[in-house]
Amino acid sequence: MDLKIRLPGINDQIKIMGKVVWVKEFSSDAIQKAKRFEVGMEFIGLSDSIFEQIRKYLYNKQST
Repeated sequence: MDLKIRLPGINDQIKIMGKVVWVKEFSSDAIQKAKRFEVGMEFIGLSDSIFEQIRKYLYNKQST
């Protein structure tokens, strides 16, 4: 998949490629009949600078 993500503190969108590695169906509300899914992605071909931006964001997110 071609992905565009935006991280807080970074003005430009980050363009990356991703591969779906798992899918999990879940229901968030008994009233809503629509199916919902969680999806695990593997990022492919990240440059070192984009990897570092994502790593810093995730590390800072876990620290708060």
